[in-house]
Amino acid sequence: KKMSNLKYSGVFPVYKKKAAAQFTIIKIKTDDSGKILKEGSILLEVAPAVPNKDKAYDWTQKISFAISRADIVNLFDNPRAPKRLMHVPPSNSGTTKALEFVPGEGRYLGTYMMKIGENNKQQNVNKYYTVPLSAGEYYCMQSLMMGTLRYLIGWQF
Repeated sequence: KKMSNLKYSGVFPVYKKKAAAQFTIIKIKTDDSGKILKEGSILLEVAPAVPNKDKAYDWTQKISFAISRADIVNLFDNPRAPKRLMHVPPSNSGTTKALEFVPGEGRYLGTYMMKIGENNKQQNVNKYYTVPLSAGEYYCMQSLMMGTLRYLIGWQF
């Protein structure tokens, strides 16, 4: 199938000891005339590992973060030291989410630590997960983001 006919086109997974992440493309929404109603995004979902179980993750405790075109631009203003992304609801009364990629130092140079958090004081929610990314995984994630920009904004070829 062509990518333009799919709601979800596939998943780029990253499974680690303490948490797992998966990146999924969500296509743009258009009306019957082709007018773009909503830009697409890359859905990042991160779940903690289940204690004492090998390669098992609790997806009921996941944090979801929709990475928009504007977020990608902010991340790659400085690809070696990406900016921290914050999603705050307009009323500032709901869930606040943060995503950052922290570059490794010393023997970890070239790697990144992906950190994601979710906070909602009204619902007593405070989750925070980290997923280490190898240089190759970070490169793949960058390529995914850069390569899907044309689909996220409706410039499909």
